[in-house]
Amino acid sequence: MATRSSKKKAAKAAADSPQLTQTLLTSASTRSSQPRLSRNILRDECEDTDIEEQVGKRMDGAIDKVIRRMTDELRELENGIREELHVQAREIAKLKSENKELKKQCLDLDERIDELEVQNKNHATLLNKQERQSRRNNLRLVGYASEEHEDCLQIASTVFSKIGLENCKLERAHRDGKVVHGRERHILVKVSFFQDKLFLVRNAREKLAGEPYFIVDDLTPMDLQEKKKWTAKVTELYRGGTRLRFRGGLWRGSDGRPYKFE
Repeated sequence: MATRSSKKKAAKAAADSPQLTQTLLTSASTRSSQPRLSRNILRDECEDTDIEEQVGKRMDGAIDKVIRRMTDELRELENGIREELHVQAREIAKLKSENKELKKQCLDLDERIDELEVQNKNHATLLNKQERQSRRNNLRLVGYASEEHEDCLQIASTVFSKIGLENCKLERAHRDGKVVHGRERHILVKVSFFQDKLFLVRNAREKLAGEPYFIVDDLTPMDLQEKKKWTAKVTELYRGGTRLRFRGGLWRGSDGRPYKFE
């Protein structure tokens, strides 16, 4: 009863005072709006959580998609590299096989070249021997001054007479070799008998001493090269008392045997 009485008194007082009435309405409105605000905040928070979950799921899906794509690309790249390695391995094996075959061919060619070199040397030696035989009776008169309309046979006969061989039978005599300014061409002479040639060669140095010309054997190019090869050594040996003669393509001692140079 008292409570009802109090409410009536308050309502009466509010009716009597408009300002009090406005205050009471505002307070009641505030009290009624607080639960609605809390529900809105809670609803917003739930919505934000849902959005974050959706974004997270989308990002996870995108990342998974990227990872799968990269994995596929890497697998494809790995397969490509593996296939390329297989191709390169086959090429290397092929090249090794070809290289082995080429090495064998090179060895065969080297052996063949060695055989040909031996054959060529033997042929050259045989040809040189044959050429040496064809020059067996030849001599060269070196340094004799040339004259216009000269008679080489007469010149050779005169020189041989000085050496001590009168009426030597000659087959032919003529100038030989290229024309070189300041140097006389040799007179190539062929005698009929080999013994006459030996006599002339053995006595020419002594008999023609002081003359501007001299007599030498008609050597083949190979024999001439061998003679020049040891000329300095032969000169040194001559000064030491050892005399050598060049015959048959070799330097020989007084016993006729080939001299072995150190």
